[in-house]
Amino acid sequence: MPGCSIFQKGKKKWSRNSEPLAMVNLGPQRVGTVTLVNEQEHFVLIDTGIAGVPAPGTALKCLTDDAESGVVTVGKVTRRPFVVADIVRGEPKKGDGVFQ
Repeated sequence: MPGCSIFQKGKKKWSRNSEPLAMVNLGPQRVGTVTLVNEQEHFVLIDTGIAGVPAPGTALKCLTDDAESGVVTVGKVTRRPFVVADIVRGEPKKGDGVFQ
């Protein structure tokens, strides 16, 4: 096989039992976008799209133009792809990116 010719004698060969890859911290992961803000009831509706739904109680940051606009916590009410989250602090706005 032509693919096997790349291995040379004395060189370490790849195997399934080789050392595991190191976990890479990619920074904050985008969860979705704020689609509705209810200031009177202090909650937002987040559209997660195809991303996974965060667990209830998870703290998320809302960002407007790379500046934090608020912090929310995921509630128990979800209906894919939407998640309801309570506003903890700040003033998230419709269209804000939501990050975990």
